[in-house]
Amino acid sequence: MFDLENMPFDPDEFPFGVNAGDNKFGFKKCPGCGSEGYAVPVFGGEPIQSFAFRDWLSAAEYRISGLCQSCQDDVFDESDDLDDEEPL
Repeated sequence: MFDLENMPFDPDEFPFGVNAGDNKFGFKKCPGCGSEGYAVPVFGGEPIQSFAFRDWLSAAEYRISGLCQSCQDDVFDESDDLDDEEPL
């Protein structure tokens, strides 16, 4: 098929891919950062613009919001412990 060593991302770390634009809004770019994703090589054809995700939940979130993995990591940062902060 194609050479996995020349992939623009590590397929072991980001095994879930979604074609750019396969989201609720049809965004081809991430609305958070403007990323166009990756050009994933396809055997015998033109590369496909895709976004890579680390798990199925992140891929599902892309289909809803159009956010790339990096923007999802920023939005859903679990290190923010709001229980320890003073109330507003």
